[in-house]
Amino acid sequence: MWDDPDFENYSPEGKLLFLYLCTNRRTTESGIYPITIKSIKNETCIKEETIKKLLGNSLKNVTYDFENSFVFVHRFLNYNSGGRPERIESGIVSDNLNYQTPLWNLFKEKYQYLKSGFETKNLISYNIKDKTNSNTISNTNTIQPLQNGSVTVSKPLKEMTKVKHLDCVELTDAEYEKLVVKEGEDNVKQAIEVLNNYKMSSGKKYKSDYHSMLNWVFERVKQGGSNGGNNPRGTNTTIGKAKSDNQPYPVDFEG
Repeated sequence: MWDDPDFENYSPEGKLLFLYLCTNRRTTESGIYPITIKSIKNETCIKEETIKKLLGNSLKNVTYDFENSFVFVHRFLNYNSGGRPERIESGIVSDNLNYQTPLWNLFKEKYQYLKSGFETKNLISYNIKDKTNSNTISNTNTIQPLQNGSVTVSKPLKEMTKVKHLDCVELTDAEYEKLVVKEGEDNVKQAIEVLNNYKMSSGKKYKSDYHSMLNWVFERVKQGGSNGGNNPRGTNTTIGKAKSDNQPYPVDFEG
């Protein structure tokens, strides 16, 4: 990366943004992943208007889908060439199914074959309604035909995409940001740890980790709990102890 001529030509803020896009917790095998402008601003302290300008036309080798809040770092596979080929392929296929963005069409142009010989032509294509320039994608009434199977994205999908925190806590960026505003980032991180430890130790699942955190996890954090344990409601339990009261599990508990 450091020897990349394009990277050398970035402005200082461009270099910071590019490094962030290559190293933040949301990155995937494909280099395509959901991230909001607000998240980038909060985590890099770069001004919002500067971020939009850089993602709009100033940051070569990065394309941002403003409609659905996805980014594609074009050379991410080159920068992260290690790992087992089958795991990389599996990760890309999974990303392709879960992240519905027209950026996949650009991915297939950039990577017709992976180093392992994997052909990307079998990945799902999502209709690009308007490609305004090399760095941005937005929607208009023009739909470009595709040679392979395709799905038309008719509305923003960022609310549907969840990011994994630690081992098994899943939140959308919007949910995470709302929790930070309501409780503060330190409390959110501690609450994620509590819920993660509880789910890992008990094997329990929830329909919504976001609502579970609002329902009982922050209460547990405020009472001084930090390890989760097998009782989400109890105040004196620790990991390894059995449920000590008769209170019901949260309403979104799946069993």
